[in-house]
Amino acid sequence: AYEGTNKNGEGEKWVEYDQFNTPIQTIFTIEPGKLFWIKTRANVPLHLDSGYTLSLKEPFTIDLPPKQWTDFGMPFRFSVPIEEILLASGSDADLVQFYRWKRDSTSDIYTLEPWYVPGIPDNQEISRTIDYLPDGGYSLYNSFSKTTTLYIPPIPESMVKKAAKTAQNRDSSWSAAFVAVEENGTRLPYVYFGYSPAIKKSDYPLPPTFATLRPFVYDRKSGLRYGHSIEADAAKGLVKELHIANSSDSIRKLRYFLAPAGAVPEGWKMFCFNAATKGIDTSGTIAVEPQSFASRWIVVGDAAYCEHFFASIMSLRYMLHSPYPNPSRSRVNIRYTVPFGAQERIIIMIYNVLGRLVWEKRIDDLLSEGPHTVTWDGRDTHGVTTGSGLYIIRLNAVDPHGKLVGRFMKSVMLMR
Repeated sequence: AYEGTNKNGEGEKWVEYDQFNTPIQTIFTIEPGKLFWIKTRANVPLHLDSGYTLSLKEPFTIDLPPKQWTDFGMPFRFSVPIEEILLASGSDADLVQFYRWKRDSTSDIYTLEPWYVPGIPDNQEISRTIDYLPDGGYSLYNSFSKTTTLYIPPIPESMVKKAAKTAQNRDSSWSAAFVAVEENGTRLPYVYFGYSPAIKKSDYPLPPTFATLRPFVYDRKSGLRYGHSIEADAAKGLVKELHIANSSDSIRKLRYFLAPAGAVPEGWKMFCFNAATKGIDTSGTIAVEPQSFASRWIVVGDAAYCEHFFASIMSLRYMLHSPYPNPSRSRVNIRYTVPFGAQERIIIMIYNVLGRLVWEKRIDDLLSEGPHTVTWDGRDTHGVTTGSGLYIIRLNAVDPHGKLVGRFMKSVMLMR
């Protein structure tokens, strides 16, 4: 059986059945509304026991654990409007995100697409229905920090008389979508970027997937990955980093374009910015190396917003600033600047005047643009206090292929 993921998209795995392991047995328990993904080593028949029909007198309930994905199969053989589910479930269901599993006809791979997701302008129609899907199902994400019970009332769509409405006011909300298709025709899940005044905190976790190529939003400050980025502070525009990760052992190529998905203000521009080449476009192709990722930046805003963004980032370069205090009796602050969208690994080394390496600091995380500081405590790599004298600080910037793209040096005097 396939086990879901946490918020950062980690933990995706197949779990093998074990009749002697009780916790694993519970994963394979067949229950109404539970969606199964089963993979066998060989083609074998599955003999299921007898079942029963659910009552149409009471709503069907499903408990959604906090901050987790729950795969879900419609228990009734008719469609129920999402509006009726929300009314039956109460306010606790306001932040439940509904995604639908969709099978790609080219690759035969299932991916999740937003079905009803508050905050994404063109995916929050409560007139949509939850349907009985013999060859698919849904996945629900509970944004609350407590378990939420979802009630599915046995009310067919044909019995609903009142007009459907939109859950959110779309007058000022907007969104744009990154759309990508592989060379073989397989469509990648859309990634939405936008603004909604009702969203206090963007909380769109990375959905589970069976695909080996997936796009997502990457936050360098937190190191977290998200499925979408809809922010309350993006009224004037936004700049977000997009990664396309390739977990396969072969190079993958795709075509992409940016598309307005929900009332983008008139006159606004949308760009896809390649920080490595400084290229700007709205469509193109990307080749993603095996077991690696490609990075692009999504820029949306009016002419003034985009002009300010490009003017501010183009001037940034790698730079090693003068250390302070200098001379120093103990601690030395090493300041350096990183350009926008940098993909390089930073290595800071300190040598004595004889050329012997005294101390080294490797920074493998992707850093945000602008100034950064690393502190050297005056000790060598073994924790031994170094003596007085002149020391050379060297900063190397190394790209993902191990190529040196920048080297800078400064000196500092230690006085014990």
